[in-house]
Amino acid sequence: MTSSQAQLTRDLTDLMLGAPFVAASRIARLAMPGELTSARGRSEITRMITEKQLAAAESFLSILTAYQLQTMDFWLRASFMQPPKFPTDRELIANTRAAIKPYRKRVAGNVRRINRSKS
Repeated sequence: MTSSQAQLTRDLTDLMLGAPFVAASRIARLAMPGELTSARGRSEITRMITEKQLAAAESFLSILTAYQLQTMDFWLRASFMQPPKFPTDRELIANTRAAIKPYRKRVAGNVRRINRSKS
């Protein structure tokens, strides 16, 4: 396993373990009496929705950018009658890591914030 594959595996594992923890912690907190009507509860719901939308937008832009760069490279090579260059495993892994980075970054931040508030 290359280092880039190991990094991708670590990123996906962090996301796989952190996201359910954050969701369970938030649901448990919001299930407490009066929490949904409190300012803190409303801001938590707003944060949950907003950060998912922002992460999705960042992820989409990352994927779109990689796709556009690969498309430009393909057509530049075609215009000079060069054979197409297909993405390497390293490039595909880098694109995947860039696509999940916004989600991983937010989940890690939420895990830190939830652990800090429990102390």
